[in-house]
Formats: sequence, structure tokens, C-alpha cells
Amino acid sequence: MYLNHTHGYVVRDDLTISATVEDNGISAGPAYGNLKDGLKLNFQLKDRKEFRFDFKNGSEVWVTEHGHDHMLVRL
Repeated sequence: MYLNHTHGYVVRDDLTISATVEDNGISAGPAYGNLKDGLKLNFQLKDRKEFRFDFKNGSEVWVTEHGHDHMLVRL
């Protein structure tokens, strides 16, 4: 089983995000956005993949990948 890899950064002052995701050895990104609006990365290999980054609970950065939510970091 291949584990997904996510990396990037968040600017605390304005919640700007840069994110790169890797799935099954294929890298997508970097993509840039703002966590206030959410950031979504879509790509299609054999299956369609979607990764969404959101700011929740006033201080947490979350990623939804393949329908599962994961907290990445608390700011």
C-alpha cells in the first residue's frame, strides 16, 4: 500500500496556503489559495482524486482526501 504525502505551508497572518499532494507516486502542485475560501486539488489517473484543504474550528488546518478528513496542524 502506498501512503499519500502532503506538504506545503500556511501563512498565519492571512491564511494563504501552498500545498502539494502525492498519491500513488504522482505529485500534484504546488497549488496556492486561501484557507478562508478552501483549496481543492483535483487530478485524474485511473481514478479521480480530490484533496480539499479547509480551516476549521478557528485554528485547525484540515485536508479531506478520498472522502476522509484529517487534521494537519493547529495554528
